[in-house]
Amino acid sequence: MQIILNEKEFQGLTKRTQDELLKLLADPTANGHQTNDNLVELPFMLFKKFMENVSKKTALCIKEFGETGRVRWSRLQTLAGGDDTGVRSGIHRRIRKMLDAPEAILLEWDYTKEEFDTNDELSDGEYYVSETTYQSIRRYYEM
Repeated sequence: MQIILNEKEFQGLTKRTQDELLKLLADPTANGHQTNDNLVELPFMLFKKFMENVSKKTALCIKEFGETGRVRWSRLQTLAGGDDTGVRSGIHRRIRKMLDAPEAILLEWDYTKEEFDTNDELSDGEYYVSETTYQSIRRYYEM
């Protein structure tokens, strides 16, 4: 079965119906919209809901993923003002609450991109988002 709704039709639905549809779209057991264990793929309408009332700092960090779908850890730290832990935690709390999925994540760490200093301490690495989320970010920011 296939259901096609344009944005205007979706907006005409009740809030409850919108929420139910968005949860179904994001439910990995319903339609496979999850990869790499708990990495969520956000279609555009769901991404728009996610972005409602996010802080400027969070929006800036999320927008950076619209360039290539990947962002260096060092770049996230710079955008977050020195420490990205709060921004990343907030992003994950928000997506988990929105989807009612306690294990869901929006940003995934790429272990193949880790860099270590001479003392074998992690010095940089890379986060990425799913392809669907990447496309939603690009559309949202008109990139």
